[in-house]
Amino acid sequence: QARSHVSSTRCRARQPTHRGGTQVNMAGGCATFCTLMSGLAVPLMAFFGYLCSQQSPMIDIPDAQKADAGKGCFMAAFFYAVTFVVAYGSMKKAASAREIKVSASS
Repeated sequence: QARSHVSSTRCRARQPTHRGGTQVNMAGGCATFCTLMSGLAVPLMAFFGYLCSQQSPMIDIPDAQKADAGKGCFMAAFFYAVTFVVAYGSMKKAASAREIKVSASS
């Protein structure tokens, strides 16, 4: 009976705490990750869109579908750019939340 009590306390999920700014750190880490991933995805998707729009043989899909695929790649690049702007703003906001505000009293 004591054994089941010990195992149930070990398996209990930990609740997020506000001490030490852990949620701010997690938000900053997620925003940093999203900023990096979308920053890499914008030029990559734009390049794929360019290749498709030029009917490049480097993209292995039927030629009849390349124009639509190019439009889709350009749209994806646009939405990744929006994600980049939002994530970058969130990253900067999380960084400013970690700074200590010191007021000069005279």
